[in-house]
Amino acid sequence: MLAALGAGAAFSLVSGMAPAGSNPITSAAATGLSFAVLQGAFYKIGELMGGNKKNAAEEETHYVRAKGLLQTLGLTVWLCMCVVYVYAC
Repeated sequence: MLAALGAGAAFSLVSGMAPAGSNPITSAAATGLSFAVLQGAFYKIGELMGGNKKNAAEEETHYVRAKGLLQTLGLTVWLCMCVVYVYAC
């Protein structure tokens, strides 16, 4: 939500969406708030439609397999990136 707020504020400031004669900071805050509300609504709709129901055992299996593969190849430095990828999918 905070990222959406910042993205909306930055978008407002960069694009010059503020009406002439108004304070660009308040316009940026309003746009950022709108972005955050929309992002939160889309997240909730996605949850209601069945998203984000990952099986913890399946995630653990993917993690263990990836960790074993990286250790076999001697690439344990890349474990963080692998964990991020597994949890993002």
